[in-house]
Amino acid sequence: MPQTIKCPNCGASLVYQEGTDSLMCPYCGTKVPIRDIPKGSGSSENGAEKGAPAFSGRSSGTGRASGRAAQAGPDSRTAGAGETSGASEAAGQSKDTVTFHCSSCGAELITSAHTAATVCPFCGSPAILEDRLSGRNRPQSLIPFQYNRDKAREEFRRWTRSGFFTPRGFGRSSTLDAIEGIYVPCWLFDMQAEAHMEAKGSIVRSHREGDYMVTETDHYLLSRDTEASFARIPADASEQMPDETMDSLEPYQYDALRDFEPSYLSGYMAENSNYAPETLQPRAEKRADEAIAAQTRATMTGFTGVVIVNSQIREKVSAQEYSMFPVWVLQYRYRGKNWKLYLNGQTGRRIGSLPVDSGRVVLCFLLCFAVIFGLSALINLMLL
Repeated sequence: MPQTIKCPNCGASLVYQEGTDSLMCPYCGTKVPIRDIPKGSGSSENGAEKGAPAFSGRSSGTGRASGRAAQAGPDSRTAGAGETSGASEAAGQSKDTVTFHCSSCGAELITSAHTAATVCPFCGSPAILEDRLSGRNRPQSLIPFQYNRDKAREEFRRWTRSGFFTPRGFGRSSTLDAIEGIYVPCWLFDMQAEAHMEAKGSIVRSHREGDYMVTETDHYLLSRDTEASFARIPADASEQMPDETMDSLEPYQYDALRDFEPSYLSGYMAENSNYAPETLQPRAEKRADEAIAAQTRATMTGFTGVVIVNSQIREKVSAQEYSMFPVWVLQYRYRGKNWKLYLNGQTGRRIGSLPVDSGRVVLCFLLCFAVIFGLSALINLMLL
C-alpha cells in the first residue's frame, strides 16, 4: 500500500525539505529529522488518521514491465500484483499500471508499473509506494533535492526571459506551476581500466641551407600502457529520461549522497529502475573507455603529429550502486509540439532549448529592414 508520513502536530502530510535531512509540514511548519522517522511509520488506507491525506489503492498490474524492461528490468518480478480487470482493459488502461484513489480528495490516480513515489495532482498529497522500493528495487543511495519548487520556478522564469524570441506564454505562472520534481533512477559503476596504445609520432623540423628550405622529419613508434580507476560512473536507468539529457545534466556532486530512505521521496515523483545493471554496464564501460583513451593519448606530447595505429582497452567492474538523482522538468506545448526543459535539482544546471515565436522573428526582421531602409534613404538624401 502507498504510504504517507503524517505530521505529529496537525496530522497533515510531511514533505521533504530541500537541502536538509528533514521532513516539514507545509501547514504548521513542524520539522521532523528523517533519522527520527521509524521504519514503516507512514499511513495507508487502513492506518490513516481521520482527516489526514492518505491513499487507498487497488492493483491492476500484471507484473510485467514494458519494452526492454520486460527482459532486463531489475524489478520485473515485482512490477505489480494481481491481474488487470476486464473493466480496466475495456477502459483502455494499460496492463502495466496501478490505480489508486486519493482518500484526501477522492481523485483516481493512475501510475506506471515503475512508479515509486507520486503526488496527487488535485490536492498535492504525497504517496510513497514502499513495496516498489524493497529487495532488488531498493536504492542504496540518493542525492536529495537542493532546489525547492519556488527556487526552480524562478530559475525557469529567468531562463525563459533570456530568449528574445521565446513565446510570451512560455514564462507565465500557470506554465511554471506545472514543473515536476522527479527522482531519476541511476546505476553507478566503479571500474578499473587498462589501456595499451600504439601510435606513430613524427617531429618535423625546417631550416634554410643557402637558397633552399630543408625539411627533416623524424618518425617514432610510440607505445603507452595506462591504468585508471573510475568511481561511480553514472548511467540512468529510466526509459522516460533521454540518456543524452541525463548525461548533459551532469555533474552531480557525490559528496551530497545519502543512504537511501523513502522519506526523501515525500512530495516528489520517483520511478524505479527500468533496467538491470548488466544492461547499462556497456554504457558505463564506453565512458570509461573514452576517458582512459583520452588520458593515454594526452601522454603523447612533443610531436608534430600522432597517428594511433592500435588501441586496446580492458575494463572490470569492481562495484555497482543503485541510486536516484533529482531533476526538475518543465513541459510546454507550443504550436502542436512538446517542449521540455530540465534543471539539475542539485546544482541548477539547465538543459533544453526554448521554442521560437515566428511572429516575433518576422516582426524583428521587418523592424530591422525598416531601420536599414530609413538610414539608406537618409544617407542618399544627404549625398544629393
